[in-house]
Amino acid sequence: MVQNDNRENLRRAIFSVIEQLTKHPLSERGKDLVINYFNDSREKTSFMKALDAIEKYFPESMPPEDERPPKLQKRLDALRHEAAIWDGE
Repeated sequence: MVQNDNRENLRRAIFSVIEQLTKHPLSERGKDLVINYFNDSREKTSFMKALDAIEKYFPESMPPEDERPPKLQKRLDALRHEAAIWDGE
């Protein structure tokens, strides 16, 4: 059951970053597409897979690290945390 909670937390963290970037909630179809991008990614870590999926969903949307608004950075930090938990299982 813990694994399902961790998976859902990771998914929510990915969606949260995208919604911050787009300023719109993701549709169910959009969520499915992002998860497919995540699952198809060849990156090594879940965090990098998530960034890859975000880039495929919303190309060239991620500002450089030194230009990220605090709200976006907070969501990326949460995503990094959830991805590390997922990778540790």
